[in-house]
Amino acid sequence: MVWQPLPTVPLDLGTGIAPARAYAIAQALTRRVLPLVRLLDGRAEPLATAALFAVDGRVLLLTCKHALEEGVAVGDLGVPLGADAIFWLRAAAPRVLEHPVRDLACIALAERAATPLLGRWRAAPLRVDRAPSAARTLAIAGYPYAQMRRHAQVMYARPLVLFTRGQSIGSSGDLRLRYGRVAARVDGVEVHTPPLDGVSGATCWAVHDEDGDRCVLQPIAVQIAFKHDEYARAEPVHAAVPLIERLRH
Repeated sequence: MVWQPLPTVPLDLGTGIAPARAYAIAQALTRRVLPLVRLLDGRAEPLATAALFAVDGRVLLLTCKHALEEGVAVGDLGVPLGADAIFWLRAAAPRVLEHPVRDLACIALAERAATPLLGRWRAAPLRVDRAPSAARTLAIAGYPYAQMRRHAQVMYARPLVLFTRGQSIGSSGDLRLRYGRVAARVDGVEVHTPPLDGVSGATCWAVHDEDGDRCVLQPIAVQIAFKHDEYARAEPVHAAVPLIERLRH
């Protein structure tokens, strides 16, 4: 399979983010957020979204646990490297750590073996704050099935980059983000938002403004479910701390 990413225009659900900043953040996120594919009947098929992080010299893929269920073997998971190359995780001695309750999973990779992956995608540092500071703007980036088209042996995929706001925090600590059926592209055109099937596992980032035009992107949650005309639901990233601690032992 040849994986061909397509350019995308970020969407805004009422944050009022400036177009230049939105494009800059989209460029940064689409280097850190990657599609997971699985080998199914001899063919690579899209599965979910993950984010690439560096923790204590280790390479981690953070995603949702439910993507790895229903008979999905970690050895059959891969990440497109562009052109016709896929990096199969089995080459990097993967270790899967699943949260016992929450819909979270980490896939730890041997750093040296993950060199081809790091040559195409960029790992962000994962600094987890159990009480992250409030942010006016949140960003989600992922790969919805609805924005993929297969032609011959080529899979054309247009990533989604969405700016929104948090709606509420559930009793279990999960985060609900606003997700309507219509959003404004940052170039001013109103469009229908895609269903988020395939975006499961995408990291939600808080956008913190700094002096001048700079901002900091803080990973705060992992998207796991959605109701198209109301919300996207996400698990807090700090719940992954016990998984990361297990890697140290």
